[in-house]
Amino acid sequence: MAFSLITCSTRPTVVWKDLPDSLALRPAEIVLVRIPISDLESVVSNLFSLLQPDELIRASRFLQEKDRLRFGITRAITRLLLSRIVNQRPSQIQFITSGAYTKPRLGNSSDVRFNVSHSGNWAVIAIARDSEVGVDVEQIKPELAFQDIVPETFSTAERHWIETTSNARERFFVLWTRKEALLKAMGIGIHEAIPLLPVLDGSHRTESALSGLHGDWRVESFTLAVNYPATVAYTLVPALPQLHFFQIDSRNLRQLMINNDL
Repeated sequence: MAFSLITCSTRPTVVWKDLPDSLALRPAEIVLVRIPISDLESVVSNLFSLLQPDELIRASRFLQEKDRLRFGITRAITRLLLSRIVNQRPSQIQFITSGAYTKPRLGNSSDVRFNVSHSGNWAVIAIARDSEVGVDVEQIKPELAFQDIVPETFSTAERHWIETTSNARERFFVLWTRKEALLKAMGIGIHEAIPLLPVLDGSHRTESALSGLHGDWRVESFTLAVNYPATVAYTLVPALPQLHFFQIDSRNLRQLMINNDL
C-alpha cells in the first residue's frame, strides 16, 4: 500500500521583489509572479499580440470583458516568462494538455512545469523546475455562502477549524486554496477525493489510492494581496525547492518585452 506525505504551512510574510531583467530557473527552484490585472490595461494590445489564434478565439468566448482581459493578460505574460526560462521566443512556446482536466504543460521541455490562477484583480503564475506545481488564488467575497460548501468539501477536523472562530470566511478560503492548489498540481479538477486531501497545518500521511496523490508534497499558503489568499503546492522531488516571489508592473513588463525583442 502506497502513502503520500502532505506538509502544510503558512508563510507569515512574503516580500514581493521586482521581476529581474534576467529570469533564471535553476533545478529545485520555484518562481511565483503576481500580476495586477487592472494596472496593465495600457499594454493590453501589446500583450494580446503575443497570443496564438486559438488563444485569441478562447479569449473572445468570455462573456465578461474583465474575464477576457484576465485570461489574455495572464496567458501572454506566461508566454513571456517561459520564453526567458527556456530560451525561446514567446510565439515558439507550445502548450500541450495532459490529464483528465487538461492541465497545460510545455511541449518542448520535460523539466519545467507551470500553473496559473486568477481571481478578481490579481493573477499569479507559478513556474517550477523538477517539481510538479499547482497554484490557486481566491478573492475573499463577502457575498459567497461558503457555509454551503463546507460540509461536502472538508473533513470533520477541517470543518471544526473553520467554524470555531470569528474569521471563518478567511479560514475557509485558506483551506480551499490549499485543496485547489493540490488538485491543480495533480492535473485533476474538483472531484470526490477533495475531502480526503488533508490540508490543516502540519504533516499528514494519506493513502495514495484514496487521495490520488503520489510522493511527498509541500503546501504553502501566503497572502498575494489584501483579501487575496493564495497557496502553492509542489512535489519534494528531488529536493525541497526554494521559492522566489516576484511582481510585475507596467515598467518591468515593458522591460521584459524589450528583452524578448518585442
